[in-house]
Amino acid sequence: MNYAKDLLGDDGNVILDLLTIIWQKCNYGDKINKLSYAEKVIYLVGDVETEVNNGGFSQYLYNSSGKYAKEAVEALKTIGANHTAALLEDAIEIYKNGPTNDGRNNPEVDLTDEQEEKLNELDNRFYEYKDDLYALQLKFIKKNINEFRLIDKIK
Repeated sequence: MNYAKDLLGDDGNVILDLLTIIWQKCNYGDKINKLSYAEKVIYLVGDVETEVNNGGFSQYLYNSSGKYAKEAVEALKTIGANHTAALLEDAIEIYKNGPTNDGRNNPEVDLTDEQEEKLNELDNRFYEYKDDLYALQLKFIKKNINEFRLIDKIK
């Protein structure tokens, strides 16, 4: 039995359920190479959405998930979330060389007030959800269902 296929029939939050399994499968990004291409796309889009909703683009780029920001832009484009991809591209450009918690950049460097203001503007544009990320991900999952090798059976 294919768990991803079974989830698609559920009226609940299919994407969050699937994403939770994907996070566990790749140990929250530490073993991202264990994921199939389609699983990686959902992982990357999910990380952007959860981090930005929780603390904005600055949180996403500061946290370790930000090390996949350029791949996330491509993942967003892959599912057709071009507006959100453009916002992330802008955020990457604004944030460049900002502090991170995993050694990618100098943690002693703070963002300027101007950078923070521009990122806050992008956050607000993200919260408008001009791309229906849920519907776009669901469509992508249905199209690529055979790439979701998550677990063999439901208990």
